[in-house]
Amino acid sequence: MKRLITTGVALLSLWIMLPPVSAQAQASITYDVFNIDGNRWQYDYYVSGLAIQENYGFKVEFDWSTYSNLAVANDPSGWDPLIIVPDPGGVMGVPENGYYDALALMADPSYGPLSVTFDWLGIGAPGAQPFEFYQMLEDLTVEPLPDTIAGGGWTSVPQNGTPPAVPEPGTGLLLLSGLAAIGGYLWKRK
Repeated sequence: MKRLITTGVALLSLWIMLPPVSAQAQASITYDVFNIDGNRWQYDYYVSGLAIQENYGFKVEFDWSTYSNLAVANDPSGWDPLIIVPDPGGVMGVPENGYYDALALMADPSYGPLSVTFDWLGIGAPGAQPFEFYQMLEDLTVEPLPDTIAGGGWTSVPQNGTPPAVPEPGTGLLLLSGLAAIGGYLWKRK
């Protein structure tokens, strides 16, 4: 019985530590963020895990309460960037978020960086933002890409540059620590 439990714990630990295997890479947007001067910052976005086709695009949301004065800083070939500035006054007094939108004008455009400068109104360093991949149809309507192709989510933590304010411990490490504590308790009890 003891050997069975030990083998089970070892297999569970390996299963938790191994990355998930999928038939298709997860489409994502990662970023680097840099402080230019004072409250002026820059995001550099990188698209990965998606074969960009003509008329595919993405938009990244900028919260009206923490971002202002958005501007395109880098316009790589093959992309058509658009900035929609956050509006704290909004329509009829309802604040509206801003967006950085980039539409691919050809298949496999330059993969970045796609850069935006902005004034940061928040505390600490800017962080992850919601994003969505989409496809522009022939009638110029926009349709989100299905999750099976890309979907959306949150931009990833910085590749380099400013680290997250509070690093979170790894789930696998916490689980292994808990299993080790239980194993130590059972061994001592014996």
